[in-house]
Amino acid sequence: MIAIIGRLVLTIIVAIVVFTDGIQCAERRIGYKHEEDIIIDIKKSNLCAEMGGPKALGMESGVISDVDITASSSYNQQSVGPQNGRLNREISGGAWCPSKQLNSVFSGSEWIQVDLKDKFVITGVGTQGRFGNGDGVEYVEEYWLEYSRDNGTNWSKWSGIDGNHKLPGNMDTYTVVKNDLSHPLVGINLIRIVPFAGHQRTICMRFELFGCRQNSLPVRYSMPDGFKSSKFGDLVDMTYDGNRDNNGYLNGGIGQLVDGIKGDDNYKVNHVFEWIGWRSNGEVNDGVQIIFEFNGLENFTSATFHCHNLYKQDMEVFSAAKIWFSFDGKIWSKKPLEFSYMADNAIDRARDVVIHLHHRIGKFAKFDLKFAKKWILISEVSFKSSAIKSNYTQSYTHLEAVHSLTPITTAAINSDRSSLTEFIVLISFGLVFTIIFSASIVLLRLHMRRNNKSGHTVASSNV
Repeated sequence: MIAIIGRLVLTIIVAIVVFTDGIQCAERRIGYKHEEDIIIDIKKSNLCAEMGGPKALGMESGVISDVDITASSSYNQQSVGPQNGRLNREISGGAWCPSKQLNSVFSGSEWIQVDLKDKFVITGVGTQGRFGNGDGVEYVEEYWLEYSRDNGTNWSKWSGIDGNHKLPGNMDTYTVVKNDLSHPLVGINLIRIVPFAGHQRTICMRFELFGCRQNSLPVRYSMPDGFKSSKFGDLVDMTYDGNRDNNGYLNGGIGQLVDGIKGDDNYKVNHVFEWIGWRSNGEVNDGVQIIFEFNGLENFTSATFHCHNLYKQDMEVFSAAKIWFSFDGKIWSKKPLEFSYMADNAIDRARDVVIHLHHRIGKFAKFDLKFAKKWILISEVSFKSSAIKSNYTQSYTHLEAVHSLTPITTAAINSDRSSLTEFIVLISFGLVFTIIFSASIVLLRLHMRRNNKSGHTVASSNV
């Protein structure tokens, strides 16, 4: 009987292992067929998700006022000035038209600009030509975007996933062509649409911007760039729009760490704008330092790092972190918040790691992340915070204070920790226990019946 139960238990355990492994394999293979035949499914940014998704920002509706729309020039300010370049509107001459014709040489010299008056995320642009109640024949075939976060002091040019900065425009005067950006413009307050013409032509355009107002997002971050040409691919910040020095240090801009696009569980499905990775040099306290700058003073609740964890590949979530705060990026809080993460050597999966910041106040937040193994991979960093009113009196003692009754402790919340697999494993073990217990009762009863029959037979023969 013991041998039968043992074989039954072994069979059930093997079946559970095969079933669970099959589920994990299926989860890892979502989005691609084979490692040699990867299906690229470009992910969209989730930065506007809390506001119900990207919305039209007000060119067509008039929420963006005329005085906030300017241009390099206009053929006629009254009839085709920038104030008339509104999508689906027939105002005066019916569009914005610059003063001169464009060609491949002069493209880039004319632009139309919107002052957003605040920090915004731009996820898409829609364009039309000049219909002019049927009289218009002008449109823009291609264009690019330029943007600023500091009211025009510094300008950057958007580039797509293939490195191309041009976006397709129109082929007629009335059809709306919308371009959803492969990665959004984050934290901008000025944007320009710059028409391009491959041959000599008159151009006119109408347009709309899509996106949302920015909340709790950094306007800059600084850090060492990721590792290039590793066994996991190029793990550099491909969309960073600030400065890169000769040592690969990034400063003065932002990139894919805050674009709202989380990396795939399978690191080989890296669509260029997802994972950034750093390799340890083997020193005892080796780590990565990232400094985030915000538009103003923030009251920080938490920071969430989307990290990869492939322990068999020497890639794990950082083992510890220290966090400092500053008003000016020069003088920092004396005592850092400290955070530790328990190593996960069971589940190979990306996950969110939440660091509670306990309502500390600052314009800058500095994170020192300590290596647990050879690699750290981070795809996305997001913050929960609230803006501080402009009449707040800054004092360096406030950098040390906790602006809430929450005790100074840190904890990790792994919100993406294979809850489905764990649930299945628990249920499976419960079923195993039930089956083993039931089988034991049945076999015990059969054994007792055989003993009873055997005893009865012996008694009858004695008689």
